[in-house]
Amino acid sequence: MFEFERSTGLNPLYQAWNKVSAKKSAIGIDNISVDFYRQTLSTNLEKLHYYLETSQYIPYPEKQYDLNKRSIYISCLDDKIVQTAVANVIYENINDLFSKSIHGYIKTRSIVTAHKSLNSSIRNKTIDIFFYI
Repeated sequence: MFEFERSTGLNPLYQAWNKVSAKKSAIGIDNISVDFYRQTLSTNLEKLHYYLETSQYIPYPEKQYDLNKRSIYISCLDDKIVQTAVANVIYENINDLFSKSIHGYIKTRSIVTAHKSLNSSIRNKTIDIFFYI
């Protein structure tokens, strides 16, 4: 079962804010920038936490940009923070479950690390299941 409290508490929301605010990102449909949100950061995150805890949180629709043959969708800042907080918990859980065998989409791993790990397992005769997505 997903650990709801681990992603909706104030600390996870602050950690998510730090990640979101560190990146240069486009403004969503609510037209709230990182700088504007930062002016009342504590109040904004406490309000977001309250809405999540009381099941009153409703994500905004995404802003759509059509570029040539594809569309890009931009989330608003609150949604980016919630998405990042949830992604952090999912990443921790996946990393704990498959720490040795998954190499795709993990920041410190790649096809090169998968190859090295597989070669090492073959040499040591301790074959594990490897995933590179």
